[in-house]
Amino acid sequence: METFHRYLPTGLTQLPLGLEVSACGSSRIESGKHYPVGTHPQEYTFQYNNGRTLNCFQLIYITAGRGQFSSAQLGTHQIETGTLIALLPGEWHSYQPDPDCGWDEHWIEFSGTQAATLVAHAGITTETALISIGLHEQLIRIYQLCCQAAQQLYAGHPSVMAALTIELLAQIHALRQDNTAESTPIAEAIRSACCYMNDHITDAIDMEQLAQRFGVGYTWFRRQFKTSTGLSPAQYHIHCRLARARELLSTTEYTVEHIAQMLGFASSHYFSRLFKEKQGITPGAYRQHR
Repeated sequence: METFHRYLPTGLTQLPLGLEVSACGSSRIESGKHYPVGTHPQEYTFQYNNGRTLNCFQLIYITAGRGQFSSAQLGTHQIETGTLIALLPGEWHSYQPDPDCGWDEHWIEFSGTQAATLVAHAGITTETALISIGLHEQLIRIYQLCCQAAQQLYAGHPSVMAALTIELLAQIHALRQDNTAESTPIAEAIRSACCYMNDHITDAIDMEQLAQRFGVGYTWFRRQFKTSTGLSPAQYHIHCRLARARELLSTTEYTVEHIAQMLGFASSHYFSRLFKEKQGITPGAYRQHR
């Protein structure tokens, strides 16, 4: 695992997604090593007994090893592999790997006009700052892609890093729901509807008929669906289509026009406009920096 971190200048561009990544990194802390490793700005360097307070959000994912965490709200807790540590602005905290075994960490720091709303929607508060989420390749991949963007600093990287952070928060929200969701009729209907939309990405779906298909009223279904996923059913279907578009842009040489046609968009112009609106970057630029 490569040790890397980079702190980025902020406030240089508009925030089309309402979020700005100011730093990210990954480290393997060997047993007995000083922590934190590497050279960090003064405001980020701390000793475990003293701790620190930040003015931004951080999401730290421990993917190997164990350690300790303390905060003003939660007190002191043991950290195990598969724990996500959420640091919120203004909250005193401290953490360190166990000197006997060390740990592997991935982290992202961010702020912005929509940051607090997105974090709250993921169910993260000072009381839920420690999330035992388990090991998930999709989360590690998001951190890796964010670090890759920070290393390369290609045109459009702020928007890509912001979109990756939003995806990370959405994944955290979904994984926490998987761990706690009850098997109720509406929960089953939402899960079935999500599967159906993922399996019918190119189809025009009548959402009222979809609700009827799973035996629930549309108004209630739409409200519960948005509460569960953060998106309306129609927005979720668009999200699925754009996720498939990103995959095709990254793994094929299909033209933008062909991808738009494959995924059932009315025109390549509409697809490109929607892609930029949601991703903060055009399909062509996304492909160049895949």
